[in-house]
Amino acid sequence: MRPHERLESLGMPGAPSRHQDWGIEQSDPARVTEFLQFAINHEAIDPYEHELLADLVIQSVEDLLADQALTGEQEMLLLTWLNTRDRFPESWSYWRSLGCDDEPCLVSVYLDRASSG
Repeated sequence: MRPHERLESLGMPGAPSRHQDWGIEQSDPARVTEFLQFAINHEAIDPYEHELLADLVIQSVEDLLADQALTGEQEMLLLTWLNTRDRFPESWSYWRSLGCDDEPCLVSVYLDRASSG
């Protein structure tokens, strides 16, 4: 399997390997459930893919929360996925370090819950 082929299977434009902010740029709140299921079910991807996928998931959740609450299923999937944060330590550290003074950081509630759980 080519590098990033699994991420490419999500059918989004741009080559993940060429864009540091690929996950943020490809954010899609309408696909949060799909992205979470993909992230949970693909534990055998390489570490860099996990980081890209983490950015995609977290930014998509953030965008969704700006307009509406998560469904019960989405919340369960998000918390399940956040329990695998050892797969994406750099993204975890980045998103946890963001201050919420200048931006909404709506997803921080879930990041905090996962950190304490």
